[in-house]
Amino acid sequence: MAHRAYFWSIGSGTVIAWGAFGTLVAMTRPTDSTLLLVGFFGTLFCALAGIAIILMTWVWCRGTVCATDQRRLPRAVRHGLVLAVYGTSCALLQWYGYLTWYTALLVLGALVLCELFIILVRRTF
Repeated sequence: MAHRAYFWSIGSGTVIAWGAFGTLVAMTRPTDSTLLLVGFFGTLFCALAGIAIILMTWVWCRGTVCATDQRRLPRAVRHGLVLAVYGTSCALLQWYGYLTWYTALLVLGALVLCELFIILVRRTF
């Protein structure tokens, strides 16, 4: 997949996710039912994932010598998803009133440990 098609697909998915999130927030109350609450956090995750993947792709492509290196894309997608999981989990903890500075650091530490585990498994096998 070319970079242009990659950016168009991720960008259009991000716009659709933000549109769904905005529609859900503007038209309903997410606290009315469990399905709306799942939809709220699901669309939030998809929207944050799209933004983070685009951001991390830009960072990895501009930080390297070759801007069209296809080997950098899985790393950028993985890091974007990790940032989206972090943002969504902090929003979920805030929703239930459990978010403090140390719980946010605990979630970040858990995600860093998962990332290090993935790197270790990739280098071992």
